[in-house]
Amino acid sequence: MEEANEHAQADAKRRELRQLKNRIEGLIYSNERVYTQFRSLLPEASAKRIHEVLMQARVALNNDSQPELEAAMFDLNSVAQILSEVMLSNARGSGPSGRAAGSSGGQPGQVKG
Repeated sequence: MEEANEHAQADAKRRELRQLKNRIEGLIYSNERVYTQFRSLLPEASAKRIHEVLMQARVALNNDSQPELEAAMFDLNSVAQILSEVMLSNARGSGPSGRAAGSSGGQPGQVKG
């Protein structure tokens, strides 16, 4: 009975890691697509940082370290937010460094860290 519990726990851990990796793969795909499309609107430092985050996330996918995968997920979500701001800014026609009136926060495309 104890052995069955151990196997069930191991299976649950593997399933959790697989789900995390699947979410990361989806974020990599969507962020790369947007990054490719809007790369020219990003400041050079931001573009470089986004590229680094994407590469680090790919590396994280090759291991089963949950903390490393979670860190990659956090970084990818941060990048997704920045890319979303750039897309919205572009859609509003305010350019890569401007924001519409009434918006709060910094300029789109700036990556902290």
